[in-house]
Amino acid sequence: MIETVNLFINLFFWLFHVHNKSFDYSFWLGIYGSILAKTADSYVKADLVLCSCAIFLGLFLWDITMATISSSFRKILTSKLLASISILSGVSLIGFGIYFGVQAVNLLLGNI
Repeated sequence: MIETVNLFINLFFWLFHVHNKSFDYSFWLGIYGSILAKTADSYVKADLVLCSCAIFLGLFLWDITMATISSSFRKILTSKLLASISILSGVSLIGFGIYFGVQAVNLLLGNI
């Protein structure tokens, strides 16, 4: 079990070094670690390896897809359109943050 976790940690740091996108991979490592911590006791080693490989493959495919899409639309997107998308994304994130913050407070206070 420890060897498997070490293998995937080494794979993560290799991916981190190759892409050098610290925030993106730190986020995904946190998600991966939380999932692995929850499932490590209830699944056999082969299932954990399979799920871990699927997670890393999905992450890799997602990054490749996003890079391809962003490079394809480079000529179409203007600075004004990018600023508008950025503002809309920010407002959406703030809205989701407020919503989930209220849900967390309600859950902690027992109002739900």
